[in-house]
Amino acid sequence: MSTRPSLKLLNYHGVPIWRNVVFIRLAMQALAALVVISIIWLLATNLMDNAEKRGLNLSFRLLSTNAGFDVPYSLIPYDSSNSILYAFMAGVANTLRLVGIAMITTTVLGILIGLARLSSNFVISGLAKVYVEIMRNIPLITFAFFLVFGLLAGLPKTSEAWHLPGIGSMSNRGIFLTSVDESSSLTPWLVIVLVGVVAAYLLHRLYLKNRGELRLFGIRLNRGFTPIVLLILVAAVGWIAQPDAPFVFDQPELKGTNFVGGMKLTTELFAILTALTVYIASYVAEIVRGSVQSVPKGQVEAAKALGLNYWQVTMNVVLPQAARIAVLPMIGQWVNLTKGSALAMVVGYAEVFVVARTAIEKTGMAIQIFVMVIAFYMIMGAIFSLLGNWYNRKVQFEGR
Repeated sequence: MSTRPSLKLLNYHGVPIWRNVVFIRLAMQALAALVVISIIWLLATNLMDNAEKRGLNLSFRLLSTNAGFDVPYSLIPYDSSNSILYAFMAGVANTLRLVGIAMITTTVLGILIGLARLSSNFVISGLAKVYVEIMRNIPLITFAFFLVFGLLAGLPKTSEAWHLPGIGSMSNRGIFLTSVDESSSLTPWLVIVLVGVVAAYLLHRLYLKNRGELRLFGIRLNRGFTPIVLLILVAAVGWIAQPDAPFVFDQPELKGTNFVGGMKLTTELFAILTALTVYIASYVAEIVRGSVQSVPKGQVEAAKALGLNYWQVTMNVVLPQAARIAVLPMIGQWVNLTKGSALAMVVGYAEVFVVARTAIEKTGMAIQIFVMVIAFYMIMGAIFSLLGNWYNRKVQFEGR
């Protein structure tokens, strides 16, 4: 019995659309999207009507007017004659600097504390546990206030600054660290290092071709360290061959009443960076500990039975599997780190929320500026989410 032509248009892949699961799912998703868009449109229209009745201006055109306020220690060049939008971007740049540095320090410290909790040494594991339990039960804002008004307020003046040889100096005007500046020899040296990387890769391929065994003058070369040693030798020879050192270390020096040279880290940035690092690292440590402990002990015992030493078991068996489990919770902590950076307002660091608050006081455009702040945090969260989902897809086990 053939299907009538009038009903063919109502078929989806040969199945009537009212019984096709794929079509029903697509239709329900489209309906849900339509409902959400309608609600957003209704709320936006209601907001515009109420703002018009109250005489509020919701236009974003005022963002192009002069800001009239400073953004201390802006990462990008800025002065008060720039626009409000540019001031907001200066705050975004400061926030990205804070978050970028804090992500590195938090991850490194959290991994170290997490591995310390797994140590067989009672003292090391006990100290790590005490650190985690204390920091996870202290509000972040309380710890930030303690750093600013408890510790940093007691820093000495510049003439009595604390000096750390080779690292920098610390005073009530900030933390001055030794900076690494590039010279004219940096580019040629990087080219030589690139040649060393290619040579190390070719040597690694030669190992694979010879089934993991390679000899030089009758001496068997180590498969893991030989390419690394080759790269280090090439980089060292390139460094010596240059007329000037590729990097120059600039140490801060006290001249007059302040330090000159090096890299300055303001007390405000240092306080919020330390607070975020020490606080978030306690959560990262628990993620690392749980991820490592989730690796089946049978695989560790099997790797040891095959003759692998402690570091080989850790690097080739434990960490690759623990990373699969730890990445997504780590992404969540990076998102919390980004949102927690807004607490910089309590220490006076000019991040995006502080700049937004100042712009609202100057212009009264609370709605427009808060929309921009919300959009910034949503974009940052979306970027972290995309990175986490991409990595999760890459490391997933292929199912049947």
